[in-house]
Amino acid sequence: MMAIAILALPVMAQQKSDTRDEFFWLGQINKATAVINTDEGLLDKAIAPRIAAGVARVIEEGSRPGGERPSTVITFEPLLIKAAGPEVTLLHAGRSSQDMHATYRAAILRDGVLGSTRMGRRGEKMIRKANLPLFYLLGS
Repeated sequence: MMAIAILALPVMAQQKSDTRDEFFWLGQINKATAVINTDEGLLDKAIAPRIAAGVARVIEEGSRPGGERPSTVITFEPLLIKAAGPEVTLLHAGRSSQDMHATYRAAILRDGVLGSTRMGRRGEKMIRKANLPLFYLLGS
């Protein structure tokens, strides 16, 4: 778990925005990917702190008023490269943009289901307590 300690150094950019949009989820995906890829040896522990700091910087800048909040991997990645250098592209080893887009779309849909006014607080509580995967909520 050394990777978690290394990657937590920049406090992994607590997103200040309440907007859980595509940018928010791309940030979450990149943070999680940095941790797991470091733990699994896909990302060199020597460059992991710089990559984590770059991810944190992109999230921080995008969370500022008027900050750039790209909604696709192809527009998010140049900001990562600018913040952490070309080695940051190693972060996405084993991932595809289609995979990341599907992941954030599912997360946004889940947020919508959990926040639905028709469901109310009781339904939201039940779903959270059951910890059901998204596909149960959306159908297969």
